[in-house]
Amino acid sequence: MLEIGRVVALEEEAVWIETTEKSTCGGCAAKQACGQNVLASLYPERSRQVKISTIGHSGKQPKLHDQVSFELPDNALLFGALRVYLLPLATMIVTPLTLSMWTSSELALITGSFMGLCAGFALSRAVDQRTVSASYTPKLVKILS
Repeated sequence: MLEIGRVVALEEEAVWIETTEKSTCGGCAAKQACGQNVLASLYPERSRQVKISTIGHSGKQPKLHDQVSFELPDNALLFGALRVYLLPLATMIVTPLTLSMWTSSELALITGSFMGLCAGFALSRAVDQRTVSASYTPKLVKILS
């Protein structure tokens, strides 16, 4: 996934890049009659800052206010989405299925489902904190201006 941003701060071996979240609205022919376009116009664009290491970048180093492109590996985005969405959903489904072997109380199964969902979120967070890998960090691609 390739992104474009502007350098807002420099460090010895890293740069801070600011990106702006843009709405996907405004590109289709039905934008005047679309409710999503109205909602998107109500909220301002948000900016985010990300720290990117310049170690291993072959080329000139970016300067303040340079526009740069950087990428996040596609597998990092895919596995991150699976971890955040699929793991809690799976634990929410498996927990009441397992509980149904011992009880048939609907309240116990609903409570177990909720507890499984919470456990899935906690497990997802724990896995996320332990998975600090170079394959999950954004990499500077090139300096555009």
